[in-house]
Formats: sequence, C-alpha cells, structure tokens
Amino acid sequence: MSKPDTRRPAPRFGDWLISKLCKPHIAEGLIGDLHEYYEALPQGKWSSKCRYWFQVFNVLRPFALRNGGFGKMAETSLVRYLFVFAMRGLWKQKLTTVLNVSGIALGLASCVFIGLYVLDELSYDRHWKDADRIFRMYNSLSYGEMESVAAFGNAPIADIFQKEFPQIEMAARTNFSPPLTFVINEKLHKETAVIYADQNLIPIFSFKAIHGNLEQGLTAPNTIVLTEELSTKLYGQQNPVGKVLTVNDGTSFKITAVIEDLPENSHLKFSALRTTINDRWSDPSKVPLLAYWTLSAYRVYVKLKPDVDPVELERDFERIYEHYFDPVTKAFSGQSWQEFIAEGNTYRYGLQPLKNIHLYSNFTFDGTSTGDIQYVLLFSSIGVLILAMAFINFINLTTAGAVNRIKEIAIKKVVGSSKSSLIWQFLLESLLVSWVGLVLAVGICYSLLPYFNLLAAKNFTDPLFNHHQMWLFSLVVTSGAALLAGIYPSIAISRGKPSQLLKPRKASSRGNVGLRQGLVVFQFTVSIILITGSLVINRQLEYGENQDVGYNRDRIIVVDEIDDLGPSQEAFRSRIIASKSISHGSMLENLPSDSWIRAIFMHEQQNKTLDGKVRAARLMVDQHMLATFDIKLTEGRNFSDNLIADSSAMIISESAVRALGLDEPIGATIRLTDGEEKAFTVIGVTEDFHLRSIHFPSIPICLIPTTTPRKMVFQFNANDVAAAKAEIEQVWAELAPDQVLQLDFINDRYKRLYQSEKQLKSVFNFFTYLALSISILGLFGISSLVIGQRTKETGVRKVLGASVTQLVLLLNFHLTRPILLALILGIPASYLLMDKWLSSYAYKIEIGIIALLAPALFCLLLAWLVITFHTLNSARQNPADTLKYE
Repeated sequence: MSKPDTRRPAPRFGDWLISKLCKPHIAEGLIGDLHEYYEALPQGKWSSKCRYWFQVFNVLRPFALRNGGFGKMAETSLVRYLFVFAMRGLWKQKLTTVLNVSGIALGLASCVFIGLYVLDELSYDRHWKDADRIFRMYNSLSYGEMESVAAFGNAPIADIFQKEFPQIEMAARTNFSPPLTFVINEKLHKETAVIYADQNLIPIFSFKAIHGNLEQGLTAPNTIVLTEELSTKLYGQQNPVGKVLTVNDGTSFKITAVIEDLPENSHLKFSALRTTINDRWSDPSKVPLLAYWTLSAYRVYVKLKPDVDPVELERDFERIYEHYFDPVTKAFSGQSWQEFIAEGNTYRYGLQPLKNIHLYSNFTFDGTSTGDIQYVLLFSSIGVLILAMAFINFINLTTAGAVNRIKEIAIKKVVGSSKSSLIWQFLLESLLVSWVGLVLAVGICYSLLPYFNLLAAKNFTDPLFNHHQMWLFSLVVTSGAALLAGIYPSIAISRGKPSQLLKPRKASSRGNVGLRQGLVVFQFTVSIILITGSLVINRQLEYGENQDVGYNRDRIIVVDEIDDLGPSQEAFRSRIIASKSISHGSMLENLPSDSWIRAIFMHEQQNKTLDGKVRAARLMVDQHMLATFDIKLTEGRNFSDNLIADSSAMIISESAVRALGLDEPIGATIRLTDGEEKAFTVIGVTEDFHLRSIHFPSIPICLIPTTTPRKMVFQFNANDVAAAKAEIEQVWAELAPDQVLQLDFINDRYKRLYQSEKQLKSVFNFFTYLALSISILGLFGISSLVIGQRTKETGVRKVLGASVTQLVLLLNFHLTRPILLALILGIPASYLLMDKWLSSYAYKIEIGIIALLAPALFCLLLAWLVITFHTLNSARQNPADTLKYE
C-alpha cells in the first residue's frame, strides 16, 4: 500500500504575486517551474522557504512583467529618469535647496545634541543590576521653625532597619573620608575621592572585580578596594591585591580587590572604598549618643527583596520610631518621643529610588553632583521646537517654491507626463534634500562635539555609533517630513489641468499664504522666547556671582587640609602674614561657602529657657576670622586667645538676634544643640553675611571658637596674588616637605555654587543661536520666494511712478506682519516662563521691560534686514526687465 502524499504545497502568496505582476502567458510557466523547484527542496525546513522566496523574486525580471505600473517603470528606467529630473529641479532652485539643506542639518544636529544630553541624564544609575530594588534612605525633620529633608541616614540606621524589616535584603552605609596621601616609591599621591563603605555596598551594587575577592573586600580593619583607574595610577599594570598601601600619616591599608571603574552616568563617585570599621562615627562607644544619631551623615542604601512595595515599607517604618528614637529626642530636646510628636514635630525616614537620585534630589547634604528633571524637560522641549522650526522651514520653502514651478509642471503634463511620475518627482526631491541634510548633520555633530562636551560638562565620544537609535529616529523623522513637504504640492499641482495651471491667479491661495505666515509666526515666537530666556539666565547668574555677600571674597586664598602641617600650623600662619603680599590670616574648621546649616540653638534668661528654636549655620573659627573676611562687629567684641572663658563664647549675626528676639544680645546664654549640647555666652554681634547661593534665603549665623581647624585662609593685597601663592608654596615646602599643598580661592568656591546654572546658560545660549539661525534662514528663503512672485507687481508699480522707498516699505509691511504678531505672542510668553524659572531663587532680578523688549526688537531688526535685502534687489530692477516675459 502506497504512503499518502504529505508534502506541503508551495505558498499560495507566491503564485498570486507572480500572476499579478507577470504577463499571463509567462506567469503560468513560471508558477509550474517554481512548484517543481519547491517539491525538490527538503520539506519543513525554514531554509527551504527562504530559498523558494528568493527564486520567486529572482524571476520578476523586466521582460516578464506586465505593461504599465511597475513593469513600465522597470522597462523605461523611470527611477533613473525621476532621479535625474529631481537633481535638475534642485539645481534650478539652488538658493532654496541650500537653505533647506542647511536648516535641516542645523535642526537635526541640535536635536541630536539635545537627545544625547537628555538620554545621558535619564540613563543615570539604570545600569546597575536590580536597580529597581535599590533605594537610598533619607530623613525628614520638622522641629519648631526648622525643617529639613536630608539625604542621609545616621550611623545605626542600616543595621536597625535590616534587623527590624525582613523586606530589606541588605543595607549598607557610605561616608565621606578625609583625603588620603598615599606614599608609593617615596612619591606622594593625594586622593580626594575616597569614601568609607560597608561590605554590603559591594553586593548591593554588584561591583565587578578585576583582581581580588570582593566577598571579603571590606570585612577586616584597614582594608581598601581600589578602582581600576586608581590602581593603574599607583601601580601601573601590576596586580596590587595583597599589597600594603601606606598613607603619609603612617596609616596602612591592605588592598583586597580592584573593581572596574564606575561609569560616568552613576551618582556614586569614588576612586577607592575604605572599610567603615575604621570610621569612629560608626562606633557608638567613641562618640556621644546624640552625635551618633545626628552627626554621622552616612548615605544609607538598601536593597529590597523582590516584589516588596517601598510605599508600604515606608509606612511600616512607623512602628519602630518610638522604641529607637525616644532616647534621641530626650537628648536632643529634653522630650520623650510622644511629647516630641505631640508638639507637632516630626522625624521619619523614607526611601528614594536609585534611579531618581540624579534628577529628583533636592535634599540637604545630598553629597553628590545631581542633575535636575526640570532642565531635562526644558531641553527636551527646546529640541522638539528647534526640530519643528527646521522642518517648518523645509515645508514652507518647498510648498512656496512649488508655486514657481507651475509652468514646468504644466508643460510636462502637455508632453505626456503622468500624475504618478510628477508626484514621484516631488517626493524624490524632498527625500534627497532631507537625506543630504541628515548627512550634513552628522558632520556638524562630529565637528561641534568637543565644544558641546565642554559646554554641557559631558564626555560623549561617538554620537553616531554609540547612539544609533537616535540616528534611526532622525532618519525616520526626516523622511516623514520630506514626504509631508513633497506630498501636498505634488498632489495639488499635478492633478490640475495645464490650462488651469498656467493661470497666474491659481498659483497660490489666501489659505496657503496664511499657513506660511502662521509658521513664520511660530518660528519667531520661539526665537523671542529663547533669546529672552538666554538674557534673563545670564543676568540672574551675573547677579548671583556679583552679589554682595557681606564679606570679602575677592582676595581670599584657601589652604586645605592643614592637619598635614601638624604642630606647625600657627608657625605657618605667622610666617605667611608677615609677608608683604598678605594682610590677614585665619584658621577655620569650615568656610562660609561650605558651612553646615543645621544647628539648633536657644537662649536662656534668669535660668528660664525661652522658646527660641532657630535654624542656623555654625561656623567654627578663630579670632582672626572677622578681620580676614572684613566682617564688621556691630556690638560687643571679638574672640581672644588670652581669655580662657572665650572657649564657650559665641558671636552671632544680626539676623540671629532678630530670630531669637533678643533685646540685649550681649551676655545672653545660647544652648547649642549640634551633636552634643553646650552653653555659650554671646560676646558680639556681626553684620549679616550670606553663606549659600541665591537659591536660598539668608539664615542666622553663629560663630564659635574652633579646636580642630582644617583650613587656613589668607587675605592677599590687591594685584599680589602671584606673590601670595609663591610665598605660601615656599613656606609650606619648608614646614611640610612630605605633604601635598592644596590651594584654592574662596571666590572660585562661591562660583562653583552656580555650576549647574552655568552649564544651563552655556547650553541654552548654544541652542538659542541655532534656533535663531534656523528662523533667519527660513525668513530669508520665504522672503526671496514671495518677493520673486511679486516681480510683475513691482514692475507695474514702478511704471506707474512708485519710488524704490515706497516699494521697499510696501513689501516690508507685507512680510513684517507675521514678525509683529510673533512679538505680540512672544513677549508675554517669555515673561511667564522666565518668572516661573526665577521663582526657584530666594534672591532674583526683576525681569524688566528692557529684558522683554530687547529680544523682540532684535528679532524684528534682523527680520527687517533680511527682508530689506530682498526688497531692495527687487525694487531696483528695471521694469523693462521685470515685465518683458509678459
């Protein structure tokens, strides 16, 4: 008995395709041959079907195709014909072609740069394994007038929360470490990016080891883990695991592992991890209870178990607060936890998703350089607007230029061109322009990439191959815009009869003119907003940098880490101030530009504590600080080293006097709660001076004597900065030859407070120039085409006696109307947007009428210059030349 035939028939779609595309007498034979070929192939294999379809398309040769449609196109080489005519059409309109290509290239390049910036900002911390389950803890405190949300969890928090909540898989802490100066082959290497870390930090972030065993990386005292970059800097290509790394103060660390360098898009920034076992703040036996809970300032990271809801977990935190925080509130405020809460105070912990740290952090003491989601949204909007402006130009110029080609289309129709061939010609021209613009945009991106990296403080290397999805998006958008620009004029003109197309009154319609003018209005409205924004941002930053902060910051030089001087600190200061280039010198624990703003203090009168809780900044200084910074006393006296009682003396600012309601501040007793409570007596009052950036309002300040100075500042005489630096370097080399000197200027530190705004300003200005250039290119092209279409009108008016001035004014008025409308829309929009941006500053400029009118008038002036250039050329032409073709 024969076996049934189980072979599958050839795909029916192949038969249908051949029967539709090929001539009938050829199709039947081709289908039969393909069936025989398919039956000979191994059945059921994917490769067999691929080979079959290859043969289907292989037999679709020009001689076999039907006449008309695809067959006719193939037989007559229509693609080549259309390509040649498209190139000729673009060559005839050289000005429009150049403007279109330039506009598209600038628009795409701008969009790519913005896309690189935005994608990089959004990519922060998304590369870590299990990033969705990693959170950073923060605490929020409300106590009297003091409110703060700080991006740290205190020393015991990691262990307590991991023990109390099984939803937490593991927890770890990091803390700042003083800079370490390593001694390698008798050479000093100072490293400032070292942090303390718990062992659990390594598995939480899944750091990858290059050398060593990370499972025991930080479990023993005096152990350290290096990044690959630091390892290479210290040891070259050697494997340093097991080596002992010595610090110039005599401390030694055993290197347990080397990990891969951290990516740029990580909020974690360090070159080495040292174990927290050596951090005294992590040991409650070495610090007071209150300091253990309030001063340690650890960054605490937790990794939750799968499927744990962080919002539910935060609510669950409430059940442990009273048990653990009751001793803290008693030491902090003299109240039990219940009494603390009953007065309306709060203290709680929350979880911030790892992916949100870079863009959504507005915490006190964030401890890392962060971005801002508002800037990401701002630049994304600018990118969309600039790209829209570029393609508006493209569509505007293409549709306007099509009117000048009506005679060409009419003659082609007369000699037999089909509607489809005319449509293809327009579409192909648009696609060619857009693709050339895309290629030029690639060149612009590579040329300006170093400059953009400098402006945006980024490190992009290859915008094409490292971000191919962006270029794919650009290709799709560009092609789509090209089709949109070409489809309307091609269909509108190609379907008309030659007799209708040759009538001048049909060349354009009022609706088309209105649409083009509306697009010009949109472009210049955006340009006015961007220019106004650029002007306001520049003025605000200049205001912040030049603001009178109440102390001298122009001639102050800073020497960091004076611990390296050992007992020679006072000798160093004395020798430096003896120099002719130095007038004053002071030793401090912290500078005005980096003070810790969290002290709580109250005052007492007649042994009765008054309700005077105030949030203040604490500066630990010596008796020379006021003279060095030119801060004036309004009442009382300065500190004195000769008075033992001054170890518990305090100088406060006038704003502190007002905040505490002190009628007679001199002699008042202040209880300062800042890690441990201590009473101070006010001996002086200073004028107010500002510590932070102008984002924040001024706050009360208290000055107390320092016992552990870490910095030294010197006031140098005007124009003596070089001599001052040379003197400091010479004396340092004599007193501390084995230590690395770190010099800085207080003015530079203050300006770094505005680093993110400076980057915003630079990038914003960059894209403002590009947007304005695109608008001017578009106006240049549109005015050229529109005035060209009014050549006959200009000639007739000149014959009837119109002067060149009258013609220029007439044509200018017609083309200036959309610019004036853009001014009407752009000025109020600019004010509203900039007023909202300035609302984030405690001290800000007034926008003013000049800041609003200047950009608008500037755009109007540029528009007039462009339009006048074309109108003068048209108005000066001889009427005999302009009318001879009629």
